[in-house]
Amino acid sequence: MARVNGRHTQSVLLATLFAAVLSVVQVGCVSWAAGGRDAPKRTSSRAERSADEGDRSSPSVFERPLARASIEFKVHRYSAPQGSFNRGASNVWKLVNGPLADAAATLRLADNGFRAAIGRESDRQSLRELLGRVPELRSVLDRTHPDASRRVELDVGLCCPREVVFYHGRGGRLRGMDFVDARAKLMLAFELRSVNLREVWLEIVPAIEEPPGPPQWEIGEDGARQVPVKRRRLFEDLGFTAMIPKGGFLLLGASEGLGDDPLLGKLFFRGPSEKSVKTPADVRESIFVISPVVRFSRQGEVGRENRE
Repeated sequence: MARVNGRHTQSVLLATLFAAVLSVVQVGCVSWAAGGRDAPKRTSSRAERSADEGDRSSPSVFERPLARASIEFKVHRYSAPQGSFNRGASNVWKLVNGPLADAAATLRLADNGFRAAIGRESDRQSLRELLGRVPELRSVLDRTHPDASRRVELDVGLCCPREVVFYHGRGGRLRGMDFVDARAKLMLAFELRSVNLREVWLEIVPAIEEPPGPPQWEIGEDGARQVPVKRRRLFEDLGFTAMIPKGGFLLLGASEGLGDDPLLGKLFFRGPSEKSVKTPADVRESIFVISPVVRFSRQGEVGRENRE
């Protein structure tokens, strides 16, 4: 009888415990289903919040909308009396002094009267203030939209009716050349090499172009015809590349050693203010500030500049 009562007691206890557990489960289910306001809220960890925020702010490259990048060159040309940009408080080369990556190209440029330096975005305001102190300063702005597949021409201007210059080629070879009614030009090209598309590799090649020569016969799809012969001399040995950082620019001008020597650089940076030169003060010197402007645009949006 005691054994039977013990079993009966155990059965009652198990039944009571099961009923209590079932009631707790039911209350929990009702609260969850009803969205109970007093139910404790789950607090996400800092790592989980950071991951969620990162997913929203930095989507995968496959989920980002496609953007189109376009390039524009802003070219500011400044001119002043000869020597204004290389001396005293108006020496622009002390302010803008970022070197080119190729030291050999820098030496070849200097041998021919050219000088180039890379400026940062932080140099712009100081450069404006410095140029504001240059006497008799003149400036002109040119804009050009280059094609990634070919070079674009920047017309520097007309040379004197007859020019005799000397050119130091690769290997130090010195050559004498003369040009008649020629124009000096800079051939510009660009390339985006980095993952950071706001860094632009700029390529510059000097060129001298004379009027077309006598026409010659050429055979094309439309048959034979006479076409004028273009007479352009590209100085590939003086071509150089420069990586322009975001907001930066390239400063191009005459080297300190140019002086009055008949070097090739004279055709690009030295010229008379009028058709005839009466005194050395009439000779003006030019510098170029070349700024690549990168714009990004999506469908239905206006392009945004990343530099001024």
